[in-house]
Amino acid sequence: MLLSLGLVERDAFLLTPSPLKRPVSAAKTSLRALMRKARHAVVAFTVHESNRRMMMLDPTLRVERTVHGQKVMLFSKANALRHGADKTYSGPPQLRALATHHSADIAVITQSADRVALYSADKPRHMHHIVSWRDVIVPRLQRQRGDAEAATPPERRLVVIAYNGVDHFDGVRAVPVVAAAPLLALASAAVPLDGLEQMLADKGAENALNERKRARISAQTDALMDNGVNIHPVCAQMYGAPRSAGGAAGTAGLQLTPP
Repeated sequence: MLLSLGLVERDAFLLTPSPLKRPVSAAKTSLRALMRKARHAVVAFTVHESNRRMMMLDPTLRVERTVHGQKVMLFSKANALRHGADKTYSGPPQLRALATHHSADIAVITQSADRVALYSADKPRHMHHIVSWRDVIVPRLQRQRGDAEAATPPERRLVVIAYNGVDHFDGVRAVPVVAAAPLLALASAAVPLDGLEQMLADKGAENALNERKRARISAQTDALMDNGVNIHPVCAQMYGAPRSAGGAAGTAGLQLTPP
């Protein structure tokens, strides 16, 4: 966010890598101050009573408790406070808080489709809303490359970031994003959604994210459980493994016949 908003020099993190690690330097101290100021503002926004209902929309900020024999969902202040610590990744609540703190709109690319999530202070009761990449985001980026202040009405700074599909967001430079617009324009033209349509769109994005997480966890589990033992293809087929196109590959010419 600091880079995307131009709050630090473009090469700040290249010249000062790992600002949260030792040894400490003047440049690292300066970067830390900016990063921690943003974190403190994020925590203050997420725990504020006026934002409680909106924050409860995110599963990471609510917890189930039993009150008078009934299970209820309550706001988890402890989970919100964790983001005041260094080395914690931002999620939707923190992006919404950053949009207000920096007076900027944040567009998040989560999948290769025309719909993107837009975090904006203009929606005080919503975490984000879904808009069209082609019809809303690209024109704003193009105007921003010119003179956003000359627009009618004046527009806030728009920042584009991309979700990595696992656990965090990465900044995206506006120029390549605009250049890629013709490719994304091939997708169906979407319009800003609200109500039930937005809930369905959010649920679809959540299902896609969960599927990617399951695939990642499955791959990690296979790697961790690999003990170096290989099952002979013939035996594998006996227990339900699909036969490869080339037959029992890997037998190295060994002919196995039943007893």
